[in-house]
Amino acid sequence: MLPSESLAILFPELASELVENLTRPEMSAQWLLPGSADRCVWQCRTCQHVWRTPVADRAQRNTGFPPCSRRESSYRARLSRTELRVRDVAPELFTQAVRILDVDKTRDIKLLDLARGSTVRVLWRCPDCAHEWVAPVVTRTSGRGCQPCGIRRRTASRQQPSPGGSLADLHPEIAGTFLANLDHPDRGPDRLRPGSHDRCRWHCPCVGRRSGKRRSQPESSGRAAEGAAA
Repeated sequence: MLPSESLAILFPELASELVENLTRPEMSAQWLLPGSADRCVWQCRTCQHVWRTPVADRAQRNTGFPPCSRRESSYRARLSRTELRVRDVAPELFTQAVRILDVDKTRDIKLLDLARGSTVRVLWRCPDCAHEWVAPVVTRTSGRGCQPCGIRRRTASRQQPSPGGSLADLHPEIAGTFLANLDHPDRGPDRLRPGSHDRCRWHCPCVGRRSGKRRSQPESSGRAAEGAAA
């Protein structure tokens, strides 16, 4: 009957790294006790390095391959400084993460507990347009987000008139004949630049005529660059 307090039961992660029992080859992780002095061969699951050490040294100290263990301790020590964690600088990223791609680099650390400068790659999904892309954590915590949304925002900002530079500000008489924006219904004279190429519907104050054409009669309307949002 297998012992209920064997290495395999109490320390399954350590047991998975056991390659060979040098002292008693017939004794596997299912039969070894955590306090055993048997000298064994181990293979680090992080860097695949192979080394030898007694079972007790690993189980009682709960350590791995020394260099990897030192890096792990250093990494977790840095995370103890709360200002370095994702949860402290950008907690909203948790809902945008689809899955962590570099699972081997996270060492069971949750996304919000990763360092804000982490290079671990994550698959992200934009909450606005559902676009998915791959990027390391550090690019997200530094403020970079969905590229398509960023392009749309920049395009929209360029189309917005500067303060005092809208059609309504510069050409109030022409703005008074505005009826509807056919290309962007949400943009009126106060949000249109005089040079806009949006097709609009206008009312002629002279004859009461309405036009939805891109070019209307010269006496009632014209191109945006000439004073109307054509």
